[in-house]
Amino acid sequence: MAPRSSTMLIASLFVVLAASSSAWAAVDSSSSSSSSSAASSGNVLELAAQRSQHLAHLAKVAEDPATHFRLWAQRHGRAYLAQNDEAELDRRFKVWSENLRYVLDYNPKHSTHWLGLNSLADLTHDEYRARYLGFDGAAHKRLRQQKRASNSLLAQKPSFKYADVDVGVLPKEVDWRKEGAVTEVKNQQQCGSCWAFSTTGSVEGINAIFTKQLVSLSEQELVDCDTDQDRGCNGGLMDYAFEFIIKNKVGRAARGEQIAILWSRHSREAGPC
Repeated sequence: MAPRSSTMLIASLFVVLAASSSAWAAVDSSSSSSSSSAASSGNVLELAAQRSQHLAHLAKVAEDPATHFRLWAQRHGRAYLAQNDEAELDRRFKVWSENLRYVLDYNPKHSTHWLGLNSLADLTHDEYRARYLGFDGAAHKRLRQQKRASNSLLAQKPSFKYADVDVGVLPKEVDWRKEGAVTEVKNQQQCGSCWAFSTTGSVEGINAIFTKQLVSLSEQELVDCDTDQDRGCNGGLMDYAFEFIIKNKVGRAARGEQIAILWSRHSREAGPC
């Protein structure tokens, strides 16, 4: 199996378990109150117990991978198991075993998180990239070049809205989940529409921050309707999707102070775009 070249691929091809490193580091923070430190210590102990339990389970899987692979394939509804396709079953078992070895090698080297085998664990690195990564890198590069050329013609750099913000008054970190700006975890299934999920996640977050209302938006609408420059399950670019939303589905309050999402949930059964 080809070496993993990015954290994003690791996080997608395997389930990443445990909290962020800040949960572990909080115990050593001298600025924390005794009660918060105690709570953090409790969280760390709980995570340590979960990690130990998880690693023990993986050790058992490693002792009898063939049996556990069949259980895994059954749990995830693999057709090659139901159809008793021995050739494909053997091929997928080899891939799954390689991924298991990768997980077993990875986990002892990292203390803030650890990996497990999710529903993608019988895919090779290249298969995962081909099926799920729909980011249009070529279009992104062209767009950046166009923007650079435009800025050169204007003889000025693009302005940054928060360039003069005093970073000293900003909080050290913000957990936007706790602030109600992050929707539920979504699954793009076997569709190269990561560009659509990236777009909706961004719009959902900024809309929640401005309006104090968290609305889960429809990736399916982008896949079905944003077809002038994006290509559905065959890839796309967030920049184009943002343009589509602005043009078709996003309105602003009278003074332009808040973004008002007018985007309804959409599916193929909901009718034309």
